[in-house]
Amino acid sequence: MSKLADLYDRLKAEFNISLTKQQKDIIETTDVPLCAMAAPGSGKTLVYVIRIANLILNHNVKPENILALTFSRASARDMEDRFFKLFEDIIDGHVHFSTIHSFALKIVIEYERKTGVYSTVIESEEAPVSKLKILKDIYCKINNENITEEKVEELTNAIGFVKNMMLEPSDVKEINQYQFDIDNFIPIYQEYEEYKKQNNYIDYDDMLVKALKILQTEPDVLNYYRSKYTHIQLDEGQDTSKIQYEIIKLLAKPLNNIFLVGDDDQSIYQFRAAFPEELLNFNKNYPNAKVMFMEENFRSSKDIVELSSQFIQNNKIRYAKKAFTNNPEHKPVAIVRLKDDNEQVQYLIRQLKNIDNLSETAILYRNNISAIRLVEC
Repeated sequence: MSKLADLYDRLKAEFNISLTKQQKDIIETTDVPLCAMAAPGSGKTLVYVIRIANLILNHNVKPENILALTFSRASARDMEDRFFKLFEDIIDGHVHFSTIHSFALKIVIEYERKTGVYSTVIESEEAPVSKLKILKDIYCKINNENITEEKVEELTNAIGFVKNMMLEPSDVKEINQYQFDIDNFIPIYQEYEEYKKQNNYIDYDDMLVKALKILQTEPDVLNYYRSKYTHIQLDEGQDTSKIQYEIIKLLAKPLNNIFLVGDDDQSIYQFRAAFPEELLNFNKNYPNAKVMFMEENFRSSKDIVELSSQFIQNNKIRYAKKAFTNNPEHKPVAIVRLKDDNEQVQYLIRQLKNIDNLSETAILYRNNISAIRLVEC
């Protein structure tokens, strides 16, 4: 198989997959850095894996030279499963599907095997001490009081945030700009980092910090990964942090065979240091780049797509695009204003009592703490 037409015909005949012009344009753009803005339900995972197949089947890229990165382990598994389901009988070789954290840990582990100096991850089940216990002890020592479970989650998130924003413990002025609601945050952060350094511990976000430092200071290691992964694809670009982007940009040079897919309109994790600015600045980072769009939603009803598209137009810091769907209307979207958490919970309970099939009902919440009230009821 050597022609795109053959590839598309096979997808149609064997899997009943038909692609839109926007989707095909993205799959077929392989000669420049590419950023694809994908509306919800626009088939981004499908396009992502078909583009990989096109690189292999029609552009002589070896599977083992492709690094396919995404935000979560579930997404990485889904992409790998989808890829093998569609192409296992016509593609030999292994594409590396991974989360960015897992890939960073791979860099750290392989480097430590060479040096013989090993770190201990304190967020694994085998760890001799847990990250939470360390933070609780340091907080108690500095503030002379115990920390609540809610506050320790805030503290953990704050530390993760500053690391993903590439701020060192000594960057006091820059850290203070974020005004975390944690007493003595900077001394806590500084002591936490010093404690880990003394004991050769690393946490989840240190994988990124250490991987970036290795790539920046060890030319042989950097060149090894650059030659190994000549083509890089990144999913969920709106959720990727500043330090994660630095790792990816460093690996992609000088070839810059990079494909980034995401949606600036779906950026909700900036409180965790997501850095959607990289999506908006893609043309600045890669002067010969292209930004393309997938705007058709195949998943949702017309009611949902039109209302959400109208709502998001209020955000002016975004690419100019408009999601649409050819799906029929279902029923109007209900928007309810509630004054506090208690009223919200009572409203949800009343709604749930009127639903026959709860297995088709979902309640979305921002973080684990937000679920406490719901679970208690």
